[in-house]
Amino acid sequence: MGFGQYQIAQGISSLLESLDREADLLREKRPLNQPVLQRMEDYFRTQHVYHSNAIEGNSLTLAETELVIREGLTVSGKPMKDHLEAVNLNFAINYIEELVRKKEPVNERAIKEMHQMILRQIDDENAGQYRKVSVMIGGSDFRPPEPIKVQEHMDEFMQWYETTSSEHPVVKAAKAHTWLVEIHPFVDGNGRTARLLMNLHLLMNDYPIAIIRQDERPRYYNALELSHQGDLTPFVELLIDRVRSTLNEYLRAIQEDERAREWAEGIAARGTAKQDRILLEYTKWKSQMEAFRNAFERRSSLLREKLNEESGLTVEFLPGKVISADQYQGLILKNSSCVTDFFKLNFSIKGMRELNFSFRQSWPSDVFTDLFKDDSENLGNVSLWLKMSATGGTRTYSNRSLSLPEVSINPRTGELQVLVSQPNRRVEKADPEECAEKFFDEVLEIYFGY
Repeated sequence: MGFGQYQIAQGISSLLESLDREADLLREKRPLNQPVLQRMEDYFRTQHVYHSNAIEGNSLTLAETELVIREGLTVSGKPMKDHLEAVNLNFAINYIEELVRKKEPVNERAIKEMHQMILRQIDDENAGQYRKVSVMIGGSDFRPPEPIKVQEHMDEFMQWYETTSSEHPVVKAAKAHTWLVEIHPFVDGNGRTARLLMNLHLLMNDYPIAIIRQDERPRYYNALELSHQGDLTPFVELLIDRVRSTLNEYLRAIQEDERAREWAEGIAARGTAKQDRILLEYTKWKSQMEAFRNAFERRSSLLREKLNEESGLTVEFLPGKVISADQYQGLILKNSSCVTDFFKLNFSIKGMRELNFSFRQSWPSDVFTDLFKDDSENLGNVSLWLKMSATGGTRTYSNRSLSLPEVSINPRTGELQVLVSQPNRRVEKADPEECAEKFFDEVLEIYFGY
């Protein structure tokens, strides 16, 4: 068969159809998350540079190749030529990616420029120039055309490449690679140029690149040798495998990114749900606490109206501020030890003594906490604590005899609850109005003899 004349087994079509289904899965995921896309592009760039050069005998390891192209470092003990080959091929990959971005036509000039970049500072005399000498392909009986025929064959090759559109992109990429290698238009760098052209064609047609690995060199060379004999099937099969491998890497990275995003969204959703529950519980808590405070304020006002001056007793109500939703959250999550006065009551007999009571918003006692500790729906409570201080007189005062050392709500029902001290500590449902009257009755009877 002549140059560029190949046969392909009919069974290859089913492999191409399977590959296209996988490629469609990737296309459906676009646009890809930019960090994932950049990470994968960087990964495959390093892989491309390393394996393509290693096939030609470059001694840099994969890690060394990455240092050269990412950090611009030279590797001690390695030939400068190997360093330049890595830098140059990386530069050439930039070039083909730019062609893809701009949708530039792939022509003879582009192929020469790719080759010129590959041999830059290595063999500037022959970089981008068709060979003027006869060459042989090592390990093969195939003989590339004489130098005088190179341009003629390249014209035929470019005519085919620029006008043929009916072939499957993967088949055409395989044919472009093998045909260019057969012409062997350059003194050196033909394999790297052919692999660049192959991947350029794949990218132009919305397929990921195919990286022919260094450890697949025997299969690669055998497929090329069979293509020289007119059988392109093994090379197309190799290319399908390598494109599929790249596809799978992309899909795996996308799936991992999606899983991580779902995980983060799940946490955020749980956080939002928790915030909503906290806000709902805060609303119930605030409503009950304000009803509790209003009952005390009304009783204080009524007492001021009814107590006469001769009694000498005065009652003063001092309102405070209800904690905010953020402060409430800080307390139930134990992220804050905020203690603030919700309201105060001052009782005094002129010239004798004064009692000050503060209802403070703070953490609940163990009794309230233990009551609902096995309830998975309970986020926590905030309590009102009664604090008492006294001035004047000779009697020792304590609030231990009062019925309201602590007030909170039932987190399930939203009902007001009080901690009862006598005869044993327990929590009971309470009514704000009854709590206020009982408190005033106890204070006036115990401390003022009313």
